[in-house]
Amino acid sequence: MSVRTPLGASTRSGNVELAGRTLDSRGASSSSRAGLLGLAGLLVTGFGVAISAAQTDSLLPESVRPVPSSLAGAFGTGGPDLHVVGAIGVLALMFVSYAVAVRAADRPTVITNGTAAL
Repeated sequence: MSVRTPLGASTRSGNVELAGRTLDSRGASSSSRAGLLGLAGLLVTGFGVAISAAQTDSLLPESVRPVPSSLAGAFGTGGPDLHVVGAIGVLALMFVSYAVAVRAADRPTVITNGTAAL
């Protein structure tokens, strides 16, 4: 070791290879599908909350009810009213979609040279 090289560094150049177990294509594919399904669910439910927020009183604070037209935003006049049960259902579905996306992202797969590895 010399003063000019960092501790533990070698002067030889080479590839660093991380050891990992390989996955079969079914395992990687089902995890990817579950992750995409979770993300799609988050997008759809988020859009549903956005378009119905101005009409659904349970999504608004008490101080803003009813929503003035100047604050209603782009979806202020045409959104559906979900009522309490619908709002709880959409938010529960959003939570389930989030849990599916997080579970699928728990062990991401890296695909290199046509093989999947953890």
